[in-house]
Amino acid sequence: MRVLFEATFWGPGKAPSGQHLIRDLLCSWAERHPDDVIDAVVAPHQVEAAQAELARFSATARAVPTGRIRVPQALTSMSVGARRRGYDATITHNFAALRPSGVGVCMVHDVLFVEHPDWFTFVERRYLSLIRPTLRRADLILSTSRTEDARIGATWPETRSRLRYAGLSGSLTVIDGPRREPDLEIGSRFLLAVGRINVRKNLQRLIAAFESLDETLASDVTLVIIGPPHGMSTDFAASSARVVFTGFITDDELAWCYAHCEAFVFPSLGEGFGLPLVEAAAFGAPVICSDIPVFREADVAQDYFDPLSVADIARSLRQVIARGGREDVTVGSIRSWGDVVDSIRQSVIEEMNT
Repeated sequence: MRVLFEATFWGPGKAPSGQHLIRDLLCSWAERHPDDVIDAVVAPHQVEAAQAELARFSATARAVPTGRIRVPQALTSMSVGARRRGYDATITHNFAALRPSGVGVCMVHDVLFVEHPDWFTFVERRYLSLIRPTLRRADLILSTSRTEDARIGATWPETRSRLRYAGLSGSLTVIDGPRREPDLEIGSRFLLAVGRINVRKNLQRLIAAFESLDETLASDVTLVIIGPPHGMSTDFAASSARVVFTGFITDDELAWCYAHCEAFVFPSLGEGFGLPLVEAAAFGAPVICSDIPVFREADVAQDYFDPLSVADIARSLRQVIARGGREDVTVGSIRSWGDVVDSIRQSVIEEMNT
């Protein structure tokens, strides 16, 4: 099979989750199906670095440039197949290729911007509004979770017959890579939260809940929040020195934090999947998180809380801190990238045969 991937999530300034997704999907596909020909379209200034990264993971995929100039990811997705023919499938993210080579496949990560526009900036909403009209040209629309599959179908009914559940998995470079303690003053006992800092991540309530805890219970516990500001923001200032914002850290530092945190906390109001949840569980970290359908679907948490209730978040925090130390937990089977690749590839084959 010959496959053309739109891979412009890969590059400096892009969200780490997007970069991990592209790299893990490409490398897992190449490993799972070594006879397939895979071309990954990246920004022109990223070709050399992307090719080196693929080689580092022994992937046979080839990095090719979008063109001579940088363009927004939406434009790359829409035009990616126009000048490249001879592929069995063209796979893009969020924005479908208008002239795909072979089967047109688009992975839609979530449609939360339609359901909750107040979580997104005006610019983000205008940009993401291009998704729906481009999907008219997609032969297959991939969803990242069964929860999101249902939401996409309910939000845009015309997509239902073309929706296919593919799923996602945790970052291979984080889960299977080295671990290095970050140069941060976080103490020996800490709770961990990971994700870009914006309104949807609900960190203001998490901070309020943490700061409301009795000093006798949590005096030696730090709340560590990893991630840069992004999108619709709010005031996340903390009055306690026990709340630490790290900003960006490297994959090996993140792995160390997952491996040593007393518990992982994910208070998000909504997600299409929730990569950090799966990554934390892969490290055996006890997980407490929002009681929302997509997190129930993941089935890796030890406790769920109402994300709109500071009191209920505090209850869950007290419960996990009262245990007095980390006890690694074992969770059920987590979907692998090989499973994701096989789901996508099988859907393409079935579409080719119709």
